[in-house]
Amino acid sequence: MDRLLDREELIRRAVDLVPVLKERAAHTEQLRQLPAETVEDLISKGLIRMGNPDRYGGPGLDHGAMFEVAWELGRGCGSTAWVYGV
Repeated sequence: MDRLLDREELIRRAVDLVPVLKERAAHTEQLRQLPAETVEDLISKGLIRMGNPDRYGGPGLDHGAMFEVAWELGRGCGSTAWVYGV
């Protein structure tokens, strides 16, 4: 993960995903799992490794930052936010 990513940048990336997740929400419910495209988006935006300490390649942020990202993702798709938060 890019060490320059901070809390605000990662939250901004989650906010940017909201419209895309809204478009996929019904399909996500139909699949009963996250679409592969959503998983790829979370990975490519650097959101998946947010909870990792910096010594393991994560940004070394507190858990509150992850909760904020999950909150933003939930504005687009509750299922995505739930899976992300777990």
